Amino acid sequence: MDPDVSKATVDLRKGADSAFENLRRYCVKALDPANVVEENSKFCQVVLALCNATESNYEKLRESYDKADYVFLALSCRNLLEAAIFTRFVLQCKANADEFAADRLIDTAEIADSLKNVLLQLHPPGDIADLDKVIQLCHKQIAEEGVIRKTHLKTSSLAKKLNMRSEYDSINRLCSKFVHPTSWSLFHLSEVSTQFPIAPELLFSYGAKYMAMVYSEVRPHITEYGLRHKA
Repeated sequence: MDPDVSKATVDLRKGADSAFENLRRYCVKALDPANVVEENSKFCQVVLALCNATESNYEKLRESYDKADYVFLALSCRNLLEAAIFTRFVLQCKANADEFAADRLIDTAEIADSLKNVLLQLHPPGDIADLDKVIQLCHKQIAEEGVIRKTHLKTSSLAKKLNMRSEYDSINRLCSKFVHPTSWSLFHLSEVSTQFPIAPELLFSYGAKYMAMVYSEVRPHITEYGLRHKA
């Protein structure tokens, strides 16, 4: 064992890695496409997307923690927080899951629209024909799916609905200090381990907590309701 690594840190890593392996093994088995019938495919697509995002972000969290890459450590922690919030939200009912799924179209339209605006600001302006097609197709599908919202769901609003707003605000604010190029991060990011020695451990432990939360939401739900929504 590295003499600079405490037993508490080793235990934290082991516990988090164990929870991660449980999540990964369970998702491979429970969300196996071979076991999914057409009527359950939408539910599985949403849950599988959340589980995949959770897995990839935990792997990045672990890697960033070991490399003392505090920017990606904080980013992964925040992403895992949002994945946990999304998971808890979509598993409450089918209406929530449909709302979340609708965001894929709204997000696509917003991305295309943002790219279009940037291209139009070039001198001379860029070709926006392909982006206009994407935007038109998105709006057509939005209408076909009966989506009324014009903007994407805000994670902070979902956190409030789930009684997690205080925790969301605290963790999001902390992570943002590392992720965004603030004055402090530009001058002192390399000094995190000495100036704020608790920060890396805290970011990792909370990220691991949110990864485990996804597992603790998904498994009981599938056990009780199968590959479908509550209502």
